[in-house]
Amino acid sequence: MSHNPQNPYGYQMFKNMHFHQHKGINLNQIPADWNKAIRHAKSRETKPERPKISDNDFEEVCECCGYELNRQPIGLFVPSIQLGFLGSGFPLFYNYIQYCIIMLTCLLAIQGIPNIIYNYKGSFCGKTLLEAYEAAEENKEHPEEGFLLPCPESLTNRISLANVLNQEEGIKSNMHFSTAAVIVQIVLCVFFRRSQRKLEVEVDIKYNTPADYTVWVKHIPKDIHNPQEAIKKHFKDQNKKVTKVNLVYDISEIEELEEEFKELIKEKQKNLKEHGFNNKTQELEQIEQKIQKIEHEIIEKEQKIVHDRTKFTGQAFVSFETEIEKEELFTFSPPTVGSKICSFVTSLGKLDRYVDSQIFDGKHNILIVEAPEPNDIDWEFIHCSTFSKVMARSYSLFKWVLLIAFSFSIICLITYFQNLKIDHVEEELLELQHKSKLNNKEIDKEEYEKVHSSMAIISLFSFLISTSIVLFNKFALPFIVHHIVDAEKWSTKTKLNISFAFKLTIALFFNTALITVLIEIILFKNFYGIGGGMILNEQLVFIFNAIIPSLAWIVDPWSIIKNIQRNKELKNKEKSVLTQDEANKLMEHPDYAMGKRYADIMKTMWFTFFFAPVIPIGTFFSLIGLILYYFTDKYNLIYRRTVKESISKSLSFEMMDLQEYSVLLHCFGNIAFKWMLASEVDLTSIVLFGVCFLIALVPMESFNEWLFEIDSSSGSKPYSQVKNQFDTDYDRENPITKHEALIEFQKSRASKTHL
Repeated sequence: MSHNPQNPYGYQMFKNMHFHQHKGINLNQIPADWNKAIRHAKSRETKPERPKISDNDFEEVCECCGYELNRQPIGLFVPSIQLGFLGSGFPLFYNYIQYCIIMLTCLLAIQGIPNIIYNYKGSFCGKTLLEAYEAAEENKEHPEEGFLLPCPESLTNRISLANVLNQEEGIKSNMHFSTAAVIVQIVLCVFFRRSQRKLEVEVDIKYNTPADYTVWVKHIPKDIHNPQEAIKKHFKDQNKKVTKVNLVYDISEIEELEEEFKELIKEKQKNLKEHGFNNKTQELEQIEQKIQKIEHEIIEKEQKIVHDRTKFTGQAFVSFETEIEKEELFTFSPPTVGSKICSFVTSLGKLDRYVDSQIFDGKHNILIVEAPEPNDIDWEFIHCSTFSKVMARSYSLFKWVLLIAFSFSIICLITYFQNLKIDHVEEELLELQHKSKLNNKEIDKEEYEKVHSSMAIISLFSFLISTSIVLFNKFALPFIVHHIVDAEKWSTKTKLNISFAFKLTIALFFNTALITVLIEIILFKNFYGIGGGMILNEQLVFIFNAIIPSLAWIVDPWSIIKNIQRNKELKNKEKSVLTQDEANKLMEHPDYAMGKRYADIMKTMWFTFFFAPVIPIGTFFSLIGLILYYFTDKYNLIYRRTVKESISKSLSFEMMDLQEYSVLLHCFGNIAFKWMLASEVDLTSIVLFGVCFLIALVPMESFNEWLFEIDSSSGSKPYSQVKNQFDTDYDRENPITKHEALIEFQKSRASKTHL
């Protein structure tokens, strides 16, 4: 498996461009043609195609990938829908961030600002550190009923819930504002989902793609003589015109040969580096012979595989002449109840449209599902058996649980060590206080300064811990989760991104919110004490979480690293031993990874809503951070990234389900923090939590469709009329049909432009 070194959070991309010369396309030539590499990179810039005057109006395309060269630039403030040329996932993603910004704005206005004002007017956090610790120590010796741990004075504590813990009215005001905020958030979630659905329909109408005309047919009998003709006949009997059938084959043997081929290319590159292009050594000749032998074997297997019935996987992508013909399939035969359950389990919880009650060849049930976009399919894993996928995902789940446990334990140990140091300084302070009382003297200044220095060191240590947690979550954790998810054998990039975003979101929330609750609150009861306690430490996390992600995207170290590598190769391009394929990829911008972005946003939303009742100022920091994130991420997408995945709407809709849990976490935060800090049972918040929990159980997608009907009808042109306008298609992405399809595509366009 290969990974892009310039994009550590990018996803494993199957090298669907074969590593050998085939019908005039040589991606393995050494030295590379850098002019071709520059042309290729130009075709993969984040720019839409130029608007066409007629169906026969075409631009020149890149000879290796078929993408148009002369594209139309777009600006940073382009409306989200204009990004639909990349796939529906991109407009939905930026609309998603916009609604998250709206939700945080409402939370800040309704609950955040009023609570900051009320908290600041409180009087509980007015003691010095020494007075606070002395009172706490006295209560240990003579416990009082309803005793609240004293709160040292600081601006952080004064604007938090801690400053009104001794005022019943202040806590009730906090509760009222939170209740109002939750009700508003529930309403916003409903309109949020409607907005996403409406935008997805608008993108689908505005941009024609191969998936609009195509279905994914599964469970086709593998032993039929001519699958393509049999499929065409099956749908012809239903008065449907099939324009293209692209079969899926088991290419595992070809993949193994290509791995050998890549190793031989590396040996060749190593030899050329050592001896130069002009010195033809015997070792190089032997390598060349092996390369030619493997090359011949790959071509031979490619040609034979289409005639080998054992290699056909029983899957095909079937394209119809009109979109209406495709849509009729999903109203003609509804699925059975049993298959609905199976589909729900195997589709990451989302029940996509499908039909399983059609009889093929008079005796076999076939399954017809919505087809993903051609460049959403992961051809490396689509042919894998269900058993191998289940085993891979089970093993991945086990590794993910271990990762969470390990990272959680490490951060817990660091936090535990910090709190032990805090306890030690507390004891020193109290000892000095007791000495001064016994001797009837003031505290020794020299000894007090030593303790004060220890306090400063612990405060600095707290700062470093908060920084390190954010940095670990930002850079290290996504990198590890990415490698775990890569092995799950998802058939589409969208499902891989869903799995990645979900796993990373949970891990991030564990490492930011739950560790603090477990160590600082439950074990040490350090709510607002020396070193800041829970309130200061989490406020620091809020600040760093607002600054570091946006700063990382502005600096963009991945682009810097790639620019350095690119400049190094271009300076010595006569001596460069990169293949044409490697040169092409080097000239591209780093890949864009959407799952990582969703996880960043979900972590921010969950963390903010959970801690908003106790740290209302955190909502302000998260809001600023999300606004910065929106613009920096959009800037990077348009000017500094290459998009190779057409992410579908499923990712955004799955993330909406997670987003709706933010409201539930806010209610839980209200209950938990009031009980832990003030030993109060908030019945209103418990009732509200129950209501939100019931809402979470409701199928919100179906409810939203019932509540808001959105017209999705579109007058799309016939497939045969628009097929040459598509950036890509199923036959141009399928590793077995890619080369011939690309040549035919270029010939077809050339013939029409010369009419």
